[in-house]
Amino acid sequence: MDCRVVNVPLTGPAFGLKLHREGEVGVVGVQGEIDLVTSPYLGQALNEVRRRNILMDLTGAEFIDSSGVSVLCQSHYRQRQDGRELTLLCDTGPVLNALKLFGAHRLLQIVSPAPAMNGDGVASASAAQR
Repeated sequence: MDCRVVNVPLTGPAFGLKLHREGEVGVVGVQGEIDLVTSPYLGQALNEVRRRNILMDLTGAEFIDSSGVSVLCQSHYRQRQDGRELTLLCDTGPVLNALKLFGAHRLLQIVSPAPAMNGDGVASASAAQR
């Protein structure tokens, strides 16, 4: 799978998906809001990379509702049935708060992005406060 960008023409906030592969891991990056309108596109993207472990990069996501959380949980179950994993890369903010509100943090594997480093190789203060 080559790098592919999917932009979804919507009337609301911009939403985009970027699909690529890093070794044997399928990476799906999200920009914008994951909601009732955009979650089917996310589901399609997750199905496209299903044959390998998936890293879902949610650091560019601004919002997720119950339909988006449902897509992530369904993908998690499909991956587990196939002996593969779905890992969410998610920083603090509204998306992580929503995952916790829906209780999905108990089911899904969520990791934080690596802290940002300054020129001296030392984590920046803002990254260290996460």
